[in-house]
Amino acid sequence: MKVFLFEVLAYLTEYMKLMPAAFIFFGISYVSKKRMIWTTALSTLFFSISSALGLLPVRTRTLSMTVIIMLSALFILKKKQNIVYIFVIYIYICILDMIINGFIMYSFGLETANIKSGTLIYQLLNMPTLVLVALFMLIKYRRRKNITYRFSKSYTIMFALGGAAIVFYLTSIQLFAFSDTSVSHRKLLAVALGICSLIFIAIIVLLISNKSQNDILKRENSAAVRMTEILEEYYLMLLKKEEETNAFRHDMKSHLYCMSALFDEGKTEEGRSYLSDLTDRIKDLKKSIDTGNDLVSAIISDLSSKYPDISFSWKGHIPDEMKLSSFEICTVFSNILKNAYEAASATAERTVEAVVKAYNTNLLIIVSNSSDAAPVTEGDRFISGKAEEGHGYGIRNVQDCVHNLNGEFSLSFEDGTVTTEVLIPDALTAVCV
Repeated sequence: MKVFLFEVLAYLTEYMKLMPAAFIFFGISYVSKKRMIWTTALSTLFFSISSALGLLPVRTRTLSMTVIIMLSALFILKKKQNIVYIFVIYIYICILDMIINGFIMYSFGLETANIKSGTLIYQLLNMPTLVLVALFMLIKYRRRKNITYRFSKSYTIMFALGGAAIVFYLTSIQLFAFSDTSVSHRKLLAVALGICSLIFIAIIVLLISNKSQNDILKRENSAAVRMTEILEEYYLMLLKKEEETNAFRHDMKSHLYCMSALFDEGKTEEGRSYLSDLTDRIKDLKKSIDTGNDLVSAIISDLSSKYPDISFSWKGHIPDEMKLSSFEICTVFSNILKNAYEAASATAERTVEAVVKAYNTNLLIIVSNSSDAAPVTEGDRFISGKAEEGHGYGIRNVQDCVHNLNGEFSLSFEDGTVTTEVLIPDALTAVCV
């Protein structure tokens, strides 16, 4: 009974090392918390029953445990292809286990025979990595920001092969070193290799972190420069319209007098033509769309000037008090609206509609545009259909930004219309009804 309980505890320990690291720290998407809880309970029950009935051979107990954990992760995942990332993460968790265990065994003079004969020792050696994972979770929670890591296929292959190689030589060296107490330098060699492995992992983490940070800084810098340019153009346009309006008001009395004179002289057609020209002039001077937010208004003004043949309509009002930064507002609105204008310009209808609604402190953004084709997807990402380099990052940046704000993003195509919906929770400082 004692051995059985230790085996179940060992399974839960391995399970709790992987799942928080994969789904919380690395932010891999999963179906739901409910499914995660039920899967954890059922997989633990399955392992317990299989172990109690002797269905899991002792020699392959670790392998069986790994297979059950991987199958559990597969059932929880929203995108099943992400099981590759789960496996790579688990490889490096195992490496951390081996490195930490090597230090502990060297420090306390333990042998592999002690671990095989003592379930308590095995479980105690299994715990430090779990504590380390919990510490990372606590740090991430205090930072209160979702972390998104992107891995290309080449990076994934490199991590998998590198991790497998480390596991292979580290296992061999540790088994060789800690099975012979008479040769102390072999143990020292195993510890040295453990240190090298730790350094290798640290270098990889630093490379990923630096690359991700550089990509973020480049996007933020580019967006900030563009945001400044858009605002500058918008305010110059407002100043120009203000001057034109003042000039028009100055001449209004003269225009009215001229029209009155034409009608008094019976020149009706000329008077109507004059009135029509005056009406067109008033329309030209009509104030641009007021969204409630200067930055969003500037974005729409900029796009409308670039795509004058697009029929654009706006419904709703963006509240003044928002928690979103200018960078986040620009990232979401500029990319969604730019994609909508570009897609609509290639159609016969050439229409773009935008609706903004505020519910309590939540902000809902809906942008619809005419389109001749459905958006192109690759996995859970929407990519550009353009062949030129540099395209395809707009919607991806929106997805990342919305994800970091704990929001929801969806994009659909129906009857020649693409509809983009973004829901950002807790975006407003005041409650809106």
